[in-house]
Amino acid sequence: MAAERQEARTAIGQRSSWLISPVCLGIMAVLALLAILAKTTVLASVLVFLLLVGACSRLWGERSLFRVHFSGSGEPSRVFPGDEMTMEWTVQNDKLLPLIWLELWLPLPASCPLWPKDDSDLHPYDDPIPEGEPYFQLVLSRRFAFLMAHQKLCWRAVWTARRRGLFSLSSLRICSGDGLGLAQTECRADSDTPPFAVYPAIQPVTVDPFLRNLWEASGDAKGYLEDPTIIKGNRAYQPSDPWKRINWRLAARGLPLAINLPETILPKSAHFIVDGESFGGPTPDSDGFEDALSLLASVLVGLEAAQVRCGLTLPKGRTTAPATYPCGSPTDELLYALAGYDFLPPAEPEGSSSDPPPAKPSRFDIAPALEACSAAGRCYYLVRDFSRLGGGLLERLETASLVLMPLHPEPAARGAAFDADLLPLERIRREVRHV
Repeated sequence: MAAERQEARTAIGQRSSWLISPVCLGIMAVLALLAILAKTTVLASVLVFLLLVGACSRLWGERSLFRVHFSGSGEPSRVFPGDEMTMEWTVQNDKLLPLIWLELWLPLPASCPLWPKDDSDLHPYDDPIPEGEPYFQLVLSRRFAFLMAHQKLCWRAVWTARRRGLFSLSSLRICSGDGLGLAQTECRADSDTPPFAVYPAIQPVTVDPFLRNLWEASGDAKGYLEDPTIIKGNRAYQPSDPWKRINWRLAARGLPLAINLPETILPKSAHFIVDGESFGGPTPDSDGFEDALSLLASVLVGLEAAQVRCGLTLPKGRTTAPATYPCGSPTDELLYALAGYDFLPPAEPEGSSSDPPPAKPSRFDIAPALEACSAAGRCYYLVRDFSRLGGGLLERLETASLVLMPLHPEPAARGAAFDADLLPLERIRREVRHV
């Protein structure tokens, strides 16, 4: 809290008139004192008046955003590229002091996944960009007048989803100040609103290869289960049989104890692993990465319609930690994880060399990933090509249930592909014929 207050005070000095700066107020106080001692009544009165105006303006500006609360919402909060979202921002003034003017100020980076449909409130971003911050192309600025005491202001705007990603209101700022326009202050909007998600684009795909691979999956650790709702027969009771399998209906009729034999089924489940760093490195393939995630998202949606339980493993990303979602996780959760993942930026050159170092393998959380893969019918490993194939997780996976999904398969490297099955991403892409 102390850091936030200090940041607000610093913002006052940057965005306000120099007339209310501490240096200027101090100089006016000294001159007013000297004028009083010199008995120059007119000059002393003017200086005292300016000093009072400046001090009141500064105090008013500092307290203008006190007990001003912000909240944001979007409907729907998760969309696909091309969809529209209605975003509502609410500002409530919970104090007796009115706000003469109020400004909502949100910088938009060039890679922003959501964009306002009405661009009348967009202005060029002229403020200096701190080191390490993303490049802001434009800023969304909307001003309102006279927010009275205990009054609520609601503003709705339609946004269009442009590309995959997460959109957060963490950089949104509320600006206000005194009625004279001398003092202007700003604070970061303290909102608990979760980031809005733009899922990867959905393409026409076929999921038949995945369904065929699931029925060819091996049993044992891959999860042959018994369905207690389907009884295929009975047999005589043996002392080693569990009591839960006893057919109590037959026992109630005075018949010999019998054991129910439930039907053995193979649960349909698929686990996907994204080798994100295979798309990065010195020569990142951003377009191929977006296309691969789009195909994967389309497959997840198609397998959900086919009642196939899906899981997902992602490595460490630019802003995310390694994550594993076991089979049976909601598809919305998997798509949300894909929306927020980006591979790491290229590493800086080492020493005097100007060439960037080679790409490092993806950093997975291996233990949860192996546990999730061992419970899945099939494990699909999404990679850019075989030249970047490798890593600690891939070497520990069982090749009997492993399927490699390269974006750019190379026949010459097929023999070194860990003896796993191959399913190129182009094979699942379905062409749409326009009549």
